[in-house]
Amino acid sequence: MKKILTLFVFVMYALSAFSTTKVNFSLLESEVAVFPAETFEISAKFSIAKGWHIYGEKTQTGLPTKISATLPEGFVLEDVKFPKTEKFEFMSIASDGYSGEIIAKIKIKAPNRIIKTPQILGFKASYLACADTCIPEGKSASVVVIGAVEKEKSSQFNPLLASIFGAILGGLILNVMPCVFPVISLKIMSFASSAGNSKLSIALNGAIFSIGIISSFAVLSLILACLKTFDASLGWGFQLQNPSFTLFMAGVFWLISLSFVGLWEFGSGISAAASEPTLANKNKYVSSFFSGVLAVLVASPCVAPFMASAVGFALASEASATDSVLVITSVGLGMAIPYIILAIFPSLVKKLPKAGRWLDVLKKLLSIPMLLTVFWLLVVFKQQGGSMLRTCIAFVMLAIGAYIWGKYANILNKKSTRVKAVLVCLILAISAFMTAKIYPQEKAPNNI
Repeated sequence: MKKILTLFVFVMYALSAFSTTKVNFSLLESEVAVFPAETFEISAKFSIAKGWHIYGEKTQTGLPTKISATLPEGFVLEDVKFPKTEKFEFMSIASDGYSGEIIAKIKIKAPNRIIKTPQILGFKASYLACADTCIPEGKSASVVVIGAVEKEKSSQFNPLLASIFGAILGGLILNVMPCVFPVISLKIMSFASSAGNSKLSIALNGAIFSIGIISSFAVLSLILACLKTFDASLGWGFQLQNPSFTLFMAGVFWLISLSFVGLWEFGSGISAAASEPTLANKNKYVSSFFSGVLAVLVASPCVAPFMASAVGFALASEASATDSVLVITSVGLGMAIPYIILAIFPSLVKKLPKAGRWLDVLKKLLSIPMLLTVFWLLVVFKQQGGSMLRTCIAFVMLAIGAYIWGKYANILNKKSTRVKAVLVCLILAISAFMTAKIYPQEKAPNNI
């Protein structure tokens, strides 16, 4: 069958002189300014007539679609990247190719010398256009390349600096935003209660919390940079577009709220912590790090109103992966500035009121913004299709689990009791999530 198809192609080639063009090939850029040794891209557009298709670059049937280049001395064709092909059948043979409109990216490296006079880069596309018949075609297009002025290159750096400054400022403002303050309040109490500790302990507490914030933003920026590299389309705060993540964060803040009102305490009780000073000291620093991570997880939806231009620059297609990492990590640096200052000058912690009964009152007061955060997350979850009735049942299950954990899972109880308590809490947590989660057959408008 392949031999027959090949013969058919050559016959069609002989008839192609009498055929009308079925595919238009053009370049989206007419003029490009480049710097010496710079690698730049040119976009090639294929407009394919309705009912016709062309083959992919690596097809095993028909003729592959190719783009060749005629370049002045010093220019190098580095790569031609075609989009993903679609499957189709022609003459009962399965193949792959394109229809409609597609954009191919041509990557060129400029010469090391300064380009003093305009240079013409020529490109030719060859392809086989098929419908009821096949017609081999070839089209040419060109682009003019001129040398960019060095002053322009430095001006391109200014938006990056402005974006980094805006990111740092926005990160600093995040500390008082409603969706972040509940987590930051944990550290406010932590620093207040540690005012009597050594300067080294206070400095480590502030430094580790800052590291948790900055490293989380750095990891997030690397993920976004990787997704950009693979042409993923996303925006800031994308994790709260996932209903499972929204539900998970609502559950976390619900448990923190219950802890603040005194229903339970995570880990050892106060007396147990006193009997295990080394363990408590270690847990304090681990807690500081993950408090920073938690703050970052809920911070991103609050970023946009204050630094839309900075984050927009980082996520723009023109920004490099390095630019994205620098800008988004700068948000974490700005957010961590108050705690970096406390780490450098731990004596400032002594300016805070000393620990006492007021901390217990503060915890109960801070449960209010915590509960408001839970309410906001549940509203988001409902808009994503969640059921409020099932979610309320799930949160009652979490509250029961929190009570069991606080009463039976601390080290004051014997090991067998603690193990049973942990297992029961795990079962309740999983059951709560499965009760509240959205299932594929559900539709948002009909949810209770």
